[in-house]
Amino acid sequence: MRSVAYFFCVVLVALSTFYASLVSLLSLFRPPSTFLLSVDMFLLFGSLVPPILANWLPRSAVSVLGYLMLFLATRRTWLFIVRKERTPVSFGAFQNLLALIGLAFFALGWGTMIFGASVSSGFTAAILFIPAMVCIPWAFFLTEIFSFRRGPIKSAA
Repeated sequence: MRSVAYFFCVVLVALSTFYASLVSLLSLFRPPSTFLLSVDMFLLFGSLVPPILANWLPRSAVSVLGYLMLFLATRRTWLFIVRKERTPVSFGAFQNLLALIGLAFFALGWGTMIFGASVSSGFTAAILFIPAMVCIPWAFFLTEIFSFRRGPIKSAA
């Protein structure tokens, strides 16, 4: 379960981070366009600061955190693909708990959007995504920062 939780955290954060970088790059060349709500809700996990709170922080701080997440997501993607390092040792109990809470709220939010679409206006689903937008990026961030302190894993051959 630990590996599955971390894998979903990495996928959500990496997709979100790469998507945000691509949209930022494309906005330099053409005006921003609107995207589907379901895609935007899927890709809100690339920042340590949820979009709701991003307006309260200085723009430079949000940008620096975004570049840091881009670096960490690129590093972890490289480690997954090239070096075949899956779940790092630094994905401890607290980070695992954060990831599981975030994934539970992510699943509840999507379930509410899909099954409650005829009943609800989407407000309930948006509220359920807020804990996921906080827990998943922080679980990924803490794991990656702590993995720097542990150093590379040496094989016991």
